[in-house]
Amino acid sequence: MPANRSDYDHKRRRNDRPGYSDTVRSTIITGASRGLGAALVDECLLAGDRVLALSRRFRDHPPADGPPSGRPPPGRLVLRPTDLADPASLPTAAELAAFLGRDPASAIMLVHNAGVFEPFGPIGSLDAAAVRTAVAVNLTAPMLLTNTLLSCPLRDRQLTVVYISSSAAHQVGGGRSVYGSTKRAGELFFETLAMEHQDDPRVRVIIADPGIMDTDMQATVREHALHDAYFPGRERFIARHQRGELPSPARVARQLLTSWRQ
Repeated sequence: MPANRSDYDHKRRRNDRPGYSDTVRSTIITGASRGLGAALVDECLLAGDRVLALSRRFRDHPPADGPPSGRPPPGRLVLRPTDLADPASLPTAAELAAFLGRDPASAIMLVHNAGVFEPFGPIGSLDAAAVRTAVAVNLTAPMLLTNTLLSCPLRDRQLTVVYISSSAAHQVGGGRSVYGSTKRAGELFFETLAMEHQDDPRVRVIIADPGIMDTDMQATVREHALHDAYFPGRERFIARHQRGELPSPARVARQLLTSWRQ
């Protein structure tokens, strides 16, 4: 079950979609081309959001259960190619401000979903380039993108910032030193953001652990569990998949958005 471990909340009204607010939103999602990110884009579009999707590449859109026309209405979905490992590729403040517009009734949500699991292995065997990429995607990009967004003139608009973390941030596991370390450091950054805005009812910060689900990242984890000589606790990852216990990204996305928008 997904869990929100840090949450500065404020009251929201709901529309007829269970658990969803009737507030119009401009939503920014990283890692939006597959897995949980793609599912979050689909759910946000179905909820009526305007979505800025950031990813290196994109699958065909829209969602399978989207509008009868087969595509979101014009302007509802912006696909912005972004290499999160390269800070120069991130949207500028001017780009973000142009997407957000000036409607004071429009709430804003930023979801840091993108993440990389590699490199996996004992310390001493880690590939240096892979370490740099993991730090850039899992930690540096969320820090820079959040900083850029908060430099924009948000006025009195409601802002929700979500950092997708992992239990690996709090469970020391052999081979997962880089992934766990970057996620733990990311949590500290967003806990600090929450502390800085604890007296501001417009700002909500959420650190969410969605749990294990059926994604490409989990497929990568299982490949290591099946074939690497070094993988402490491998049985747990293999057995849950074999028993069919991994929920779909779509199911997890619906649960997360319901909890974020209450």
